[in-house]
Amino acid sequence: MKNLLFVIFIIAFSSCYHADDVEFISIENIVINGMDGRFVNVNVDAILFNPNKVKGKVKSVDVKVLYNDKEVAQVKHIGVTHVKANSNFSVPLEMAVDMEKINEDLLSNLSAIFSNKGIKLRFVGDVKVSIHGIAYKVPIDHIESITF
Repeated sequence: MKNLLFVIFIIAFSSCYHADDVEFISIENIVINGMDGRFVNVNVDAILFNPNKVKGKVKSVDVKVLYNDKEVAQVKHIGVTHVKANSNFSVPLEMAVDMEKINEDLLSNLSAIFSNKGIKLRFVGDVKVSIHGIAYKVPIDHIESITF
């Protein structure tokens, strides 16, 4: 009887699934959707890679946008995002960039805007992804140049 319980325990323990870490790839599809007072509305897609054989779901997004180490926007997740198995997937995000905070350093911004280099914004935070009911945090620390 002890041997049977031991075998059942080994089978149950070995069948536990271990998910590999989901990886952040890039920020893409930057679209400026106009202005609302001092805020510029921007939509972007965060591209992530799921190396697992199973699909999952994005549970939450906690990302801040920084300019010169000052927070200039909070990012919101749009809708429900399903994580495809063993492939890249896109997390649609929206943000309202506070141009007053960016314009505090006006001279360097004007040179960036007129040179078409854009303004370098830093995306920092994490995306929480659930695979088999277990939540994994995917860290994001990415600099993207955006032309307003």
